[in-house]
Amino acid sequence: MGLMRFAIFMVVPALAFAAGPVTETHTYSLSAKGTIHLENAAGDVTIEAWDQPRVELTVIKSAPDPKLLQKISVTAEAGPNALNIAAKYPKYRRIERPFRWTLNFDLQYRIKAPKTARLVIDEYAGQVNVSGMSGEIRARNGNGDIFLLMPDGNYAIHAHTKIGEIDSDFPGKQRQNALLFGHDFVSNGGGGSKLDLRIGTGTVMVLKIRKPALAD
Repeated sequence: MGLMRFAIFMVVPALAFAAGPVTETHTYSLSAKGTIHLENAAGDVTIEAWDQPRVELTVIKSAPDPKLLQKISVTAEAGPNALNIAAKYPKYRRIERPFRWTLNFDLQYRIKAPKTARLVIDEYAGQVNVSGMSGEIRARNGNGDIFLLMPDGNYAIHAHTKIGEIDSDFPGKQRQNALLFGHDFVSNGGGGSKLDLRIGTGTVMVLKIRKPALAD
């Protein structure tokens, strides 16, 4: 059921974006235990593990018109132990856009990173997808889903949603919050990497990477 929800969420009316897409790719050196921090992210963030001492960052942006496209920027500050990625884009007052988490542009981050790197993701609205990373992950998302595919191992998980569900392949205790709209999930993890995942409205999924069974 979780994968079906994920697939449905990703459907985007591409024809609505007349300007772009504009694609930029850059590579930055980063130590195996370095930190990647995404600040004020918006749109879909996809982070995939690889066995390289560097980060490959691809940013794709589209908008209804060229003027809005020019107002959307993503910058990066790199050091040997940290990569800080920050986005700037127009935000609207609630009276102008009553559903304040909706975006009138499309911004995608596609990142390949050392598998043991630490991730800090501050997301305004959109989808966060992480695959194969085994280091500490702290993710905040105002509106959207957090979807993790984790290698087998022990993880200290603390997940929270104000409105939404939590699905986990890893053992832990889950309870509904006082208003019955959201959930909390806690797993001790036996000293493993910390996964601190918090959402305003959306779903948190922490699943194991499953290897295909060998044929007899």
